[in-house]
Parts: sequence; C-alpha cells; structure tokens
Amino acid sequence: MWGFQARGRAVDRRTVLAGLGLSLGSGCLRLEEANATGEPGTGATGTRRRTTQGTQTASATATDTETATAEPTDTAEPTDTETETETETDPGPSLQLRWEDRRRTKYGVADDGLLINAWDHGVQATEVSSGDTRWEQRSLARIGTDCVPLLTDDYVFAAGRNEDESGNLVLKIDRRSGAIVAQNTIERITPFIGQPHLADGTLVLGIETYNDNDTLYTLDADTLEVTWSGQPTTERFIGAAVVDGLIYTNFFNFDALFSFPDFSLLWEDDGAGLGSPPVAHDGLLYVPGDSCVRCLDPATRETRWKSMRFGRAEAIRVVEDTVFVGSSTYATAFDRATGELRWQTSVGQDTSNGLSPNRFAVEADQGLVWGLGKYNVTGIDSTTGEVVGRGEVGEWADWLAADGDRVVAGNVDGRKCYQVP
Repeated sequence: MWGFQARGRAVDRRTVLAGLGLSLGSGCLRLEEANATGEPGTGATGTRRRTTQGTQTASATATDTETATAEPTDTAEPTDTETETETETDPGPSLQLRWEDRRRTKYGVADDGLLINAWDHGVQATEVSSGDTRWEQRSLARIGTDCVPLLTDDYVFAAGRNEDESGNLVLKIDRRSGAIVAQNTIERITPFIGQPHLADGTLVLGIETYNDNDTLYTLDADTLEVTWSGQPTTERFIGAAVVDGLIYTNFFNFDALFSFPDFSLLWEDDGAGLGSPPVAHDGLLYVPGDSCVRCLDPATRETRWKSMRFGRAEAIRVVEDTVFVGSSTYATAFDRATGELRWQTSVGQDTSNGLSPNRFAVEADQGLVWGLGKYNVTGIDSTTGEVVGRGEVGEWADWLAADGDRVVAGNVDGRKCYQVP
C-alpha cells in the first residue's frame, strides 16, 4: 500500500514556505520618495527576558525513545509567571514605512525582491521595493485558504478548490511571468491543508478528511501527476520534512516516519500534539510541540534534547548554530547543539494563533528575526534579542513576509511595507 516510485528529476532549488490568502483589492501608496525619513509606526511596549540562573541544568534521563534530554530546572524557565527573571521595558525604535495599500490578504511570502500573495481567485506577485504588481494569475478559487502554497527559485506551487468546488486544483506557476506550467485536479470534496513539502522532485500534500479517504498525497513536481496516496491517519495534516532518505510527517496529535520516496511506514506515534511543521537540518529534526521543541534523531527516535517549557511552538527556523522559535507572543532563540536558551523577546499583544509560520521569519543575512503581534510587526536582532524596530499594522494582523531588511505585513484592511532605519 505504501510503495511508489517517484518520477521526474531532482530539482536544485532553495525552497521557501509561503502562506497565502483570501482576497486582494487594488491600489498601492508608495512612500519611498514622499517620505524620505519614513513614517514611524505606532510602537508597542514589549519585554526582553533573560534568565538569571546562568547555564541551564541538563537531565539525562533515558528511555527507549528519549535519551540525553537537556531539560532545564524550573528556576531557569522564563515563563509568563516567572519571578526570577529580569524584565525590561523595551519599546524599541520605529521601523520606516516604505509603502502601503488596501489589498486584502490572508498570507504572504517574500524572497529575492518578490512578494507572493493569494486571494479568492488566484495568485499575485508584487515587487517588495515598490509595491507594484508584477503579475496576477486568476485561475483558482479559494486558493490558499487552507493549504499554504510554496515558493521556490523558479516556481510557485499552489492548491485550492475549483470554482464549482468539484475538486482541488494544484498549480505550478512560473515565478517570473505568472504563466501556468502544469496543473492537475484531484477529485476530492475536502481541501488540501497544511504546509506542502518539496524534496527530490516530489511534492508532498495533505488533505482534509472526515472519513476513510486518503489524507496524504505525493505528486511529481514536474508534471503534478499523483504518484502515491495513503492514509496514515484521519488527523489534520500539518507538514513534513525529508532527511537522509526518510520523511517525517506530522498531523495534529499524530506523527509518522516513512522511508522516502517509497513511503514504507517505519514508525508512528499517537498524541504528538504538534502545531506546526518540523524542520530538518544536518540529519536531525527539530520538532515543535505543545510546550517545547525537541531535537530528534529520526532514524533512532532518540531525543537529543528538549527545550524548556515556554508555550506552544508555532514556528521553527534553524540557522547555523541557532534554533529560532515563534510561540505565543514571543520570539525565542536556543543553542542548536544543547537546547540552551539564548534569548526571548516579546513581540507585543497576545494573538489567538501565536507566531505561526506565517507570522514569523528569520533573515539570517541581515541578522534579523521578525515577529507579528496582534497590532504590530517587530524586528529583532538575531544575536542579542534586542528590538531594532516596530511598525503598526492594524488590528488582527494576519501575516508577515520578510525580504532582507524589509518586511511586509497585512490584515483584512491591506498591506504595509516597513524597513529597518
């Protein structure tokens, strides 16, 4: 049941997960020349917390699935009720507003000067520097409302319901021109959900299910033909990561490891309770959980370390020796080798869905971490955790997309582009 042979050649690409959304209006107000010094956004008071206990204590309690776990003592956990921490009032400087418009969006992603958004009937590409539209593709309905599209160096992969809701349309769009390169319709009433994953010429997608139908699909990345489908669980698909010939898939309250690309089931685990996609780096997996992050060896199921408890992990980015995590109202940095806390910084007011993958970004070349609170976007120094700037987005800001020292954030009222002064 689990076997398949992936077709198509491997594609050498840098992949950026893209969250895309509901609807786009028209018009863009550019402030590059009109406001040379920038128009500061409304800052929000935030805090940066540092532990006062020094190096965290590691416990090496070993089980058959979890060994050498580095877990700090309770006194070293900077939680919301922590009393032995140093709390600073740190509103930070204002970011410089570059442009804004009234395009209504749900999610977005930016890379190499290009911002990708989706709306009810298609996908749109916008120049990050100016807010000008590069292209629009108006062939989908409800694109990106459930399934997070994916952006590579050459293409945009997007999935959404057909106009007549007869099935799910999967598109491969040329990144530069907006032309459709390939498409396929999967005749399922329920929509694709979660974050797709692209590896070795194979696109992995999850689909919503309330019955005994398949929940996991693989498509040839060149042709978009279905190469395999199966149902490891009826839980909601979240994401996947490929590492050393293995693919780790996580669903809500369930995770499983398969061989890749033949999809033979190696192990599964109920009750994982994961809230966002895992990240693969140097042969290890960094897996978000309800209250911590685990560094997992996928081949042995050994947990190398488990971070302190800090709230539900909504997003993970791994850059060199640091694991950056978005959770609740904080951005947090951990040592990649040990799981030791480096810094934790508030991004503002609480939000219902925390710093999901669409509300959190790391721009390593610029030394920046970006987080989105309920009203404001916050830029953070990736080394120190210090706030470098805040910009007002509006109530219930939905998403951000970072590109260099610029960030675009949006809600139902429109988009705003800010730059570090």
